[in-house]
Amino acid sequence: TVEITDTTQATSTTTGSLVTAGGLAVAQDTYIGGDVLIDQDLAVYYGLEVYKSTTIGVDLTVGANVAIGGNTAIAGDMMLAGTMDIGKAVSLADTTDSTSSATGSFVTAGGMGVAKSLYVGSDMTAGE
Repeated sequence: TVEITDTTQATSTTTGSLVTAGGLAVAQDTYIGGDVLIDQDLAVYYGLEVYKSTTIGVDLTVGANVAIGGNTAIAGDMMLAGTMDIGKAVSLADTTDSTSSATGSFVTAGGMGVAKSLYVGSDMTAGE
């Protein structure tokens, strides 16, 4: 067992109670009581579990599937490059009225297929 009693706070890769110029290998669990600051890439080869709120200050790229078990809030725009399959009803809170085929709460550049009933709560215009 090695115990270091120096309490110098780390503020860079060259400061702190324990500084090494080489790598660090740990074969068992590691407990860190403060923040972990990483100056380069972080590679996780197995599972990553996050137990509290996490903020990512810049882009996040995920190379495979993502499963989210709870609600998801997106503050900005969301762009999808592929198909979106939705298993339940879709509700849009936006109330923008439509004055043409290019305006309104829901606008699509392609056609629209409806397998069941369609209810229009106000005026309907076909073709322009």
